[in-house]
Amino acid sequence: MKKSLIYSAFLFLIFSPISVKATVLPCFGVDSSTCSSCNYDIKWSDCVDGKQYSSFVKIKECTGDYTPPAYQNCTAPVAYSQCQESSYIYGEWTPCVNGVSVRTAFYDNANNGSCIAHPEFPVIKKSCNILPVCEESSFNYSEWSACSNNITLRSATKIKECTGNYIPLTQKDCPVIQSTNGTSTLPVLLIKSPKVDSAFTKKQVGKILLQVESHGEAWYVNPKDSKMYYMADGDKAYNVMRNLGVGITNKDLTKIQANKTLAKKNAGKIFLQIESRGEAYYIDFNGVAHYLKDGAAAYEIMRSLGLGITDNNLNKIPEGSL
Repeated sequence: MKKSLIYSAFLFLIFSPISVKATVLPCFGVDSSTCSSCNYDIKWSDCVDGKQYSSFVKIKECTGDYTPPAYQNCTAPVAYSQCQESSYIYGEWTPCVNGVSVRTAFYDNANNGSCIAHPEFPVIKKSCNILPVCEESSFNYSEWSACSNNITLRSATKIKECTGNYIPLTQKDCPVIQSTNGTSTLPVLLIKSPKVDSAFTKKQVGKILLQVESHGEAWYVNPKDSKMYYMADGDKAYNVMRNLGVGITNKDLTKIQANKTLAKKNAGKIFLQIESRGEAYYIDFNGVAHYLKDGAAAYEIMRSLGLGITDNNLNKIPEGSL
Protein backbone atom coordinates (compact mmCIF):
# COMPACT_ATOMS: atom_id res chain seq x y z
CA MET A 1 0.00 0.00 0.00
CA LYS A 2 2.84 2.40 0.90
CA LYS A 3 4.65 1.64 -2.35
CA SER A 4 1.45 2.27 -4.27
CA LEU A 5 1.02 5.69 -2.74
CA ILE A 6 4.62 6.63 -3.46
CA TYR A 7 4.25 5.48 -7.07
CA SER A 8 1.02 7.48 -7.50
CA ALA A 9 2.69 10.58 -6.15
CA PHE A 10 5.57 10.07 -8.57
CA LEU A 11 3.21 9.83 -11.54
CA PHE A 12 1.39 12.96 -10.39
CA LEU A 13 4.62 14.95 -10.29
CA ILE A 14 5.60 13.80 -13.78
CA PHE A 15 2.33 14.24 -15.66
CA SER A 16 0.54 17.03 -13.75
CA PRO A 17 1.13 20.62 -15.11
CA ILE A 18 3.04 22.74 -12.61
CA SER A 19 3.03 26.57 -12.87
CA VAL A 20 6.27 28.13 -11.69
CA LYS A 21 6.49 31.96 -11.46
CA ALA A 22 10.00 33.18 -12.24
CA THR A 23 11.21 36.29 -10.44
CA VAL A 24 13.77 38.40 -12.33
CA LEU A 25 15.96 40.40 -9.95
CA PRO A 26 17.60 43.68 -11.10
CA CYS A 27 21.34 43.38 -11.67
CA PHE A 28 21.18 39.68 -10.69
CA GLY A 29 24.57 38.40 -9.61
CA VAL A 30 26.12 41.87 -9.20
CA ASP A 31 27.84 42.76 -5.92
CA SER A 32 25.53 45.44 -4.55
CA SER A 33 27.67 46.36 -1.56
CA THR A 34 29.58 48.78 -3.76
CA CYS A 35 27.35 51.53 -5.16
CA SER A 36 26.38 51.27 -8.83
CA SER A 37 23.27 51.83 -10.93
CA CYS A 38 21.95 48.57 -9.48
CA ASN A 39 21.49 50.28 -6.14
CA TYR A 40 19.13 52.94 -7.57
CA ASP A 41 15.70 53.13 -9.09
CA ILE A 42 16.34 55.55 -12.00
CA LYS A 43 13.63 57.18 -14.09
CA TRP A 44 14.42 59.16 -17.26
CA SER A 45 12.51 62.14 -18.65
CA ASP A 46 11.38 62.52 -22.26
CA CYS A 47 14.06 63.40 -24.79
CA VAL A 48 14.28 67.20 -25.13
CA ASP A 49 16.89 68.88 -27.31
CA GLY A 50 18.94 65.67 -27.41
CA LYS A 51 19.02 65.09 -23.64
CA GLN A 52 17.14 63.05 -21.02
CA TYR A 53 17.28 64.06 -17.36
CA SER A 54 17.22 61.60 -14.47
CA SER A 55 15.41 61.33 -11.14
CA PHE A 56 16.44 58.48 -8.81
CA VAL A 57 15.94 56.88 -5.41
CA LYS A 58 18.46 54.60 -3.64
CA ILE A 59 16.85 51.20 -3.10
CA LYS A 60 19.75 49.42 -1.39
CA GLU A 61 22.48 50.77 0.89
CA CYS A 62 26.01 50.64 -0.47
CA THR A 63 29.43 52.20 -0.14
CA GLY A 64 31.40 54.28 -2.64
CA ASP A 65 31.11 57.61 -4.46
CA TYR A 66 28.87 56.49 -7.34
CA THR A 67 25.88 58.71 -8.15
CA PRO A 68 23.61 58.18 -11.16
CA PRO A 69 24.23 60.67 -14.03
CA ALA A 70 22.06 63.79 -14.12
CA TYR A 71 21.41 63.41 -17.86
CA GLN A 72 22.24 61.34 -20.90
CA ASN A 73 22.23 61.98 -24.63
CA CYS A 74 19.26 60.78 -26.62
CA THR A 75 17.56 61.00 -30.00
CA ALA A 76 13.99 62.27 -29.97
CA PRO A 77 11.47 60.58 -32.26
CA VAL A 78 10.56 62.67 -35.33
CA ALA A 79 7.23 64.48 -34.91
CA TYR A 80 5.59 65.38 -38.21
CA SER A 81 3.04 68.17 -38.49
CA GLN A 82 -0.05 67.97 -40.64
CA CYS A 83 0.17 69.05 -44.26
CA GLN A 84 -1.29 72.49 -45.02
CA GLU A 85 -2.62 74.10 -48.18
CA SER A 86 0.76 75.78 -48.73
CA SER A 87 2.47 72.37 -48.68
CA TYR A 88 1.41 71.76 -52.28
CA ILE A 89 2.12 73.15 -55.72
CA TYR A 90 -1.11 73.68 -57.63
CA GLY A 91 -2.03 73.82 -61.28
CA GLU A 92 -4.59 76.23 -62.73
CA TRP A 93 -8.29 75.64 -62.14
CA THR A 94 -10.00 74.19 -65.19
CA PRO A 95 -12.96 75.96 -66.82
CA CYS A 96 -16.28 75.30 -65.12
CA VAL A 97 -17.90 72.12 -66.50
CA ASN A 98 -21.22 70.92 -65.12
CA GLY A 99 -20.72 73.13 -62.08
CA VAL A 100 -17.30 71.67 -61.20
CA SER A 101 -13.73 72.95 -61.63
CA VAL A 102 -10.61 70.87 -60.85
CA ARG A 103 -6.86 71.34 -60.62
CA THR A 104 -3.72 69.28 -60.06
CA ALA A 105 -1.72 69.32 -56.81
CA PHE A 106 1.80 68.07 -56.14
CA TYR A 107 3.39 67.85 -52.71
CA ASP A 108 6.24 70.36 -52.42
CA ASN A 109 8.70 68.12 -50.61
CA ALA A 110 11.68 70.31 -51.44
CA ASN A 111 10.34 73.24 -49.39
CA ASN A 112 8.20 71.51 -46.76
CA GLY A 113 9.87 68.21 -45.82
CA SER A 114 7.58 65.44 -44.63
CA CYS A 115 4.14 65.96 -43.15
CA ILE A 116 1.09 63.94 -42.14
CA ALA A 117 -1.83 63.89 -44.56
CA HIS A 118 -4.54 66.43 -43.72
CA PRO A 119 -8.17 65.52 -44.44
CA GLU A 120 -8.89 68.97 -45.92
CA PHE A 121 -5.84 69.42 -48.14
CA PRO A 122 -5.03 69.56 -50.96
CA VAL A 123 -8.19 71.05 -52.42
CA ILE A 124 -8.34 69.89 -56.04
CA LYS A 125 -12.07 70.19 -56.72
CA LYS A 126 -14.58 72.96 -56.16
CA SER A 127 -18.06 73.97 -57.16
CA CYS A 128 -18.37 76.78 -59.67
CA ASN A 129 -20.86 78.77 -61.66
CA ILE A 130 -20.77 79.14 -65.41
CA LEU A 131 -19.99 82.85 -65.96
CA PRO A 132 -22.03 84.98 -68.34
CA VAL A 133 -20.40 86.45 -71.44
CA CYS A 134 -18.99 89.95 -70.90
CA GLU A 135 -20.90 92.83 -72.50
CA GLU A 136 -21.09 96.60 -72.21
CA SER A 137 -23.24 96.47 -69.07
CA SER A 138 -20.56 94.36 -67.32
CA PHE A 139 -18.48 97.52 -66.80
CA ASN A 140 -18.77 100.82 -64.97
CA TYR A 141 -17.51 103.83 -66.95
CA SER A 142 -16.07 107.21 -66.01
CA GLU A 143 -17.01 110.38 -67.85
CA TRP A 144 -15.37 111.06 -71.19
CA SER A 145 -12.25 113.21 -70.83
CA ALA A 146 -11.56 116.57 -72.38
CA CYS A 147 -10.81 116.41 -76.09
CA SER A 148 -7.09 116.11 -76.89
CA ASN A 149 -5.80 115.66 -80.46
CA ASN A 150 -9.40 115.01 -81.50
CA ILE A 151 -9.55 112.00 -79.12
CA THR A 152 -11.58 111.63 -75.92
CA LEU A 153 -10.98 108.91 -73.32
CA ARG A 154 -12.67 107.22 -70.36
CA SER A 155 -11.87 104.37 -67.95
CA ALA A 156 -13.81 101.10 -67.61
CA THR A 157 -14.03 99.00 -64.44
CA LYS A 158 -15.53 95.51 -64.42
CA ILE A 159 -18.44 95.38 -61.97
CA LYS A 160 -19.36 91.71 -62.30
CA GLU A 161 -17.52 88.54 -63.19
CA CYS A 162 -17.88 87.47 -66.79
CA THR A 163 -16.01 85.61 -69.49
CA GLY A 164 -15.15 86.20 -73.13
CA ASN A 165 -13.04 88.63 -75.14
CA TYR A 166 -15.29 91.68 -74.94
CA ILE A 167 -13.22 94.91 -74.78
CA PRO A 168 -15.09 97.96 -73.45
CA LEU A 169 -14.92 101.20 -75.44
CA THR A 170 -12.51 103.58 -73.71
CA GLN A 171 -11.42 105.77 -76.63
CA LYS A 172 -13.25 107.50 -79.45
CA ASP A 173 -13.00 110.45 -81.78
CA CYS A 174 -14.27 113.72 -80.39
CA PRO A 175 -17.87 114.62 -81.35
CA VAL A 176 -18.15 117.03 -84.28
CA ILE A 177 -20.52 119.85 -85.15
CA GLN A 178 -21.40 121.30 -88.50
CA SER A 179 -20.03 124.73 -89.37
CA THR A 180 -22.55 127.47 -90.04
CA ASN A 181 -22.26 127.00 -93.77
CA GLY A 182 -22.84 123.24 -93.46
CA THR A 183 -19.80 122.36 -95.60
CA SER A 184 -17.17 121.46 -92.97
CA THR A 185 -16.91 119.90 -89.57
CA LEU A 186 -15.10 121.05 -86.45
CA PRO A 187 -14.25 119.02 -83.35
CA VAL A 188 -16.19 119.83 -80.23
CA LEU A 189 -13.77 121.09 -77.57
CA LEU A 190 -14.56 119.43 -74.25
CA ILE A 191 -12.00 121.36 -72.20
CA LYS A 192 -13.27 122.13 -68.72
CA SER A 193 -12.45 125.44 -67.10
CA PRO A 194 -9.79 124.74 -64.47
CA LYS A 195 -10.54 125.36 -60.80
CA VAL A 196 -7.19 125.72 -59.09
CA ASP A 197 -7.11 124.56 -55.47
CA SER A 198 -4.05 126.11 -53.83
CA ALA A 199 -4.29 124.03 -50.64
CA PHE A 200 -4.56 120.81 -52.64
CA THR A 201 -1.75 121.86 -54.98
CA LYS A 202 0.57 122.59 -52.06
CA LYS A 203 0.24 118.96 -50.90
CA GLN A 204 1.27 117.67 -54.34
CA VAL A 205 4.48 119.66 -54.92
CA GLY A 206 7.44 117.46 -55.76
CA LYS A 207 5.24 114.48 -56.60
CA ILE A 208 4.93 112.61 -59.87
CA LEU A 209 1.25 112.09 -60.71
CA LEU A 210 -0.24 109.53 -63.11
CA GLN A 211 -3.68 109.98 -64.69
CA VAL A 212 -5.44 106.76 -63.72
CA GLU A 213 -8.59 107.63 -65.64
CA SER A 214 -6.70 108.04 -68.86
CA HIS A 215 -3.56 106.34 -70.22
CA GLY A 216 -1.42 106.95 -67.15
CA GLU A 217 0.03 110.24 -68.41
CA ALA A 218 2.83 111.45 -66.11
CA TRP A 219 3.04 114.92 -64.58
CA TYR A 220 5.72 116.45 -62.34
CA VAL A 221 4.63 119.14 -59.85
CA ASN A 222 7.51 121.58 -59.57
CA PRO A 223 8.20 122.65 -55.95
CA LYS A 224 9.46 126.05 -57.10
CA ASP A 225 6.32 127.34 -58.88
CA SER A 226 3.71 124.73 -57.78
CA LYS A 227 2.80 124.00 -61.39
CA MET A 228 2.56 120.61 -63.08
CA TYR A 229 4.59 119.73 -66.16
CA TYR A 230 3.64 116.99 -68.59
CA MET A 231 6.22 114.26 -69.29
CA ALA A 232 4.94 112.62 -72.45
CA ASP A 233 8.09 110.58 -73.11
CA GLY A 234 11.82 110.37 -72.47
CA ASP A 235 12.60 113.61 -74.34
CA LYS A 236 9.95 115.53 -72.39
CA ALA A 237 11.17 114.04 -69.12
CA TYR A 238 14.75 115.08 -69.98
CA ASN A 239 13.55 118.60 -70.77
CA VAL A 240 11.70 118.81 -67.44
CA MET A 241 14.74 117.45 -65.62
CA ARG A 242 17.13 120.00 -67.18
CA ASN A 243 14.87 123.04 -66.87
CA LEU A 244 13.42 122.42 -63.41
CA GLY A 245 16.48 120.89 -61.73
CA VAL A 246 18.29 122.77 -58.95
CA GLY A 247 22.10 123.00 -58.91
CA ILE A 248 23.91 121.28 -56.04
CA THR A 249 27.53 120.74 -55.05
CA ASN A 250 29.02 117.27 -54.76
CA LYS A 251 29.50 117.82 -51.02
CA ASP A 252 25.86 118.73 -50.41
CA LEU A 253 24.62 115.87 -52.58
CA THR A 254 26.71 113.43 -50.54
CA LYS A 255 25.15 114.80 -47.35
CA ILE A 256 21.66 114.26 -48.71
CA GLN A 257 22.47 110.71 -49.83
CA ALA A 258 23.90 109.87 -46.39
CA ASN A 259 21.25 111.57 -44.21
CA LYS A 260 17.62 110.39 -44.53
CA THR A 261 16.26 113.28 -42.46
CA LEU A 262 17.99 115.85 -44.66
CA ALA A 263 16.93 113.96 -47.79
CA LYS A 264 13.25 113.96 -46.77
CA LYS A 265 13.42 117.72 -46.25
CA ASN A 266 14.38 117.98 -49.92
CA ALA A 267 11.89 115.33 -51.14
CA GLY A 268 10.43 116.00 -54.57
CA LYS A 269 13.36 118.07 -55.85
CA ILE A 270 15.53 117.36 -58.87
CA PHE A 271 19.19 118.15 -58.25
CA LEU A 272 21.89 118.72 -60.89
CA GLN A 273 25.56 118.17 -60.00
CA ILE A 274 27.09 121.50 -61.03
CA GLU A 275 30.65 120.42 -60.13
CA SER A 276 30.48 117.35 -62.33
CA ARG A 277 28.72 116.75 -65.65
CA GLY A 278 25.33 117.93 -64.50
CA GLU A 279 24.13 114.47 -63.47
CA ALA A 280 20.52 114.59 -62.30
CA TYR A 281 19.00 113.04 -59.15
CA TYR A 282 15.38 112.90 -58.00
CA ILE A 283 14.80 112.67 -54.22
CA ASP A 284 11.70 110.59 -53.45
CA PHE A 285 9.53 111.00 -50.34
CA ASN A 286 11.30 108.12 -48.56
CA GLY A 287 14.57 110.05 -48.78
CA VAL A 288 16.08 107.95 -51.59
CA ALA A 289 18.11 109.68 -54.33
CA HIS A 290 17.43 108.20 -57.78
CA TYR A 291 20.04 108.78 -60.51
CA LEU A 292 18.40 110.01 -63.73
CA LYS A 293 21.01 108.89 -66.25
CA ASP A 294 19.20 110.19 -69.33
CA GLY A 295 15.73 111.00 -70.61
CA ALA A 296 14.65 107.37 -70.99
CA ALA A 297 15.90 106.46 -67.51
CA ALA A 298 14.31 109.58 -66.02
CA TYR A 299 10.98 108.73 -67.66
CA GLU A 300 10.95 105.13 -66.41
CA ILE A 301 12.12 105.96 -62.88
CA MET A 302 9.72 108.84 -62.44
CA ARG A 303 6.79 106.78 -63.78
CA SER A 304 7.67 103.95 -61.36
CA LEU A 305 7.48 106.45 -58.47
CA GLY A 306 4.26 108.04 -59.70
CA LEU A 307 1.04 108.25 -57.69
CA GLY A 308 -2.38 107.82 -59.28
CA ILE A 309 -4.66 110.84 -59.53
CA THR A 310 -8.14 111.39 -60.98
CA ASP A 311 -8.78 113.89 -63.76
CA ASN A 312 -10.93 115.94 -61.39
CA ASN A 313 -8.10 116.33 -58.87
CA LEU A 314 -5.53 116.93 -61.60
CA ASN A 315 -7.60 119.91 -62.80
CA LYS A 316 -7.07 121.51 -59.37
CA ILE A 317 -3.35 121.97 -60.14
CA PRO A 318 -2.21 124.77 -62.49
CA GLU A 319 -0.32 123.60 -65.58
CA GLY A 320 3.07 125.00 -66.51
CA SER A 321 4.91 124.98 -69.82
CA LEU A 322 8.57 125.03 -70.84
